[in-house]
Amino acid sequence: EFTPGEGAIRYRIEGAIAEFDLSSPNSLPLLIALFIYLYQQKNHINHIYLGCNDGVLALSADELLQFWNEGVNKNGNDISMSGYFGLLRDSHATVEGILANHKTKMGIFLLRENVSPPQLPPMTARKIDPINQEHLGLCYGEEEMILAEANYQRFSDLMPTFKIVARGDLTIDHAAILGQLWADITFCYSRIVNVDPGSNPEVKYVRDRSATLLGRFVASKTLEVM
Repeated sequence: EFTPGEGAIRYRIEGAIAEFDLSSPNSLPLLIALFIYLYQQKNHINHIYLGCNDGVLALSADELLQFWNEGVNKNGNDISMSGYFGLLRDSHATVEGILANHKTKMGIFLLRENVSPPQLPPMTARKIDPINQEHLGLCYGEEEMILAEANYQRFSDLMPTFKIVARGDLTIDHAAILGQLWADITFCYSRIVNVDPGSNPEVKYVRDRSATLLGRFVASKTLEVM
């Protein structure tokens, strides 16, 4: 759980580096990397679901996805990670398929505890008018954390799962701390499975092919004009 206070982003990054001391056997990134690796070996896990219930926080989740899929999911080490559409939409689009194949899956949940509701038009009531009267008193936005929590609990019933909760208003400090955590997890896991996190030939292949296709497209437009 992270509740960053005031402070410059550089200070927070330096603080995260010091806090996530990779020389310590109790370092959080190392423990998470070991958690993933040990269950991967035990259960033959080939996919990690990354659930996030906040659009801003999802930008940090995307950073983890890139680090992981480019860095460690290669050379026969088949354990991909995907974020899909994000919670709560995932609950009706992808979660069921993962839960139904839970024996080879793992879950990571990056959740914002207090989800601020969007600006509501004046004629919209702040409180929800629920069909189920037991839910009377809920306000718009509060259900997003609760429903994401329901998914987390079901995941943790069926497969190895852990949750990271961001508390309070999101700031640049969250990006600094989480970004360092993602980098360190990727590094630690890469060392465990003996892959180079900084090298992926598929990145160069797609980049070069994209450049070729862009050139062909421009050439075709030139011919059309002529």
